[in-house]
Amino acid sequence: FFIFLKNNISNRTNELALYRALGYKTKHIFYIIFTEHIILALISIFIGIIFAFLLGNLLINPYIHSLLGNTIMEMTVKITIGEISTVILMIILLLFIVCKTAVKRSEKTDLTVLLRER
Repeated sequence: FFIFLKNNISNRTNELALYRALGYKTKHIFYIIFTEHIILALISIFIGIIFAFLLGNLLINPYIHSLLGNTIMEMTVKITIGEISTVILMIILLLFIVCKTAVKRSEKTDLTVLLRER
């Protein structure tokens, strides 16, 4: 996930340079990039939660019940709010670090280097 984010932002140097050329400050560029990625991440997490819940209740839990049945050992697959919160917090922290690093790196790079044709 970290490598994907880093590559995604690194491939947008021309866009970052354009923002700088238009007069955007570092914090504005950070908010633009961070907001884009956080929206996509939250949508992905939401879809993943729905998929995991459906898969767990419709496929995995019935299979486990058929294997173990009414034995002394009972197992089920559950997704808790704590697990969801932990994943969301970790992704937000990772996004924050990657976006902050990318914006700081673009801040130190000369604008002519950022705008040159590739």
